Amino acid sequence: MNKNFIIAGAVILVLGLAIAIGVTLSSEPVAAGLPEGETTVTGDLLPEFAGENDDNVAAGLAAPIFSAPNENSEIVSLEKNGNAKALLFLAHWCGYCQKEVPVVQGFIDKFGVPDGVDVIAIATSIDRGRENYPPQEWLANEGWTETQLYDLDKEIGTAYGLSAFPYWVFLDKDLNVMDVGLTFPRYPEKPSLPRNINLMINIAEKLSQPKGFLRVDLYNLHSHHLFFSMAYLAIFRNVQNQMEQ
Repeated sequence: MNKNFIIAGAVILVLGLAIAIGVTLSSEPVAAGLPEGETTVTGDLLPEFAGENDDNVAAGLAAPIFSAPNENSEIVSLEKNGNAKALLFLAHWCGYCQKEVPVVQGFIDKFGVPDGVDVIAIATSIDRGRENYPPQEWLANEGWTETQLYDLDKEIGTAYGLSAFPYWVFLDKDLNVMDVGLTFPRYPEKPSLPRNINLMINIAEKLSQPKGFLRVDLYNLHSHHLFFSMAYLAIFRNVQNQMEQ
């Protein structure tokens, strides 16, 4: 058999395997079935989120400004409009995200989005080889009602320090980072609320007026941690009302 023919065949076989492996492992975005449009990001990148060990080092930093297509391929930009922002980074194949979206949407359905707050879901790390592709169909099936954008090349996620899903980033009305976290607040049990809860919230409301956003920690007299909410104060009000029902 011709030696050159054997070598050429081996090269073709190796290339074929490489292509097959590339299709299997690649997480590169694929245009087919996805919204179309250019994604842009400007500004300094935020530090990578460090999970449970994160000390919220991004707090106070100016958020990167971005634009990306929505589910209708319309370009939407992050911009100052007088509202605070709650950015929710999601991956369509992420099991935790699949649990997060109905929890958040259920909260919105029951209480609505607080005045002065924009909730924006950002689908990123898109991979057509994994479940719930394309992501806009997944969000439609979940009944998502708020803004949804598509980070086709993971540029926005990288700029915001994304390291795990689901990933929340809270911005004040001036688009500065207030806090970051991995899950929407859940309340499996109803804690005993302090007798002076209304006084505490009234004070918190006055302190938060310049920003419209507040991280709330409540303790009893023995320093036992009763309640934690990394949330907008209006959301906290709604949660309080739900607990008192």
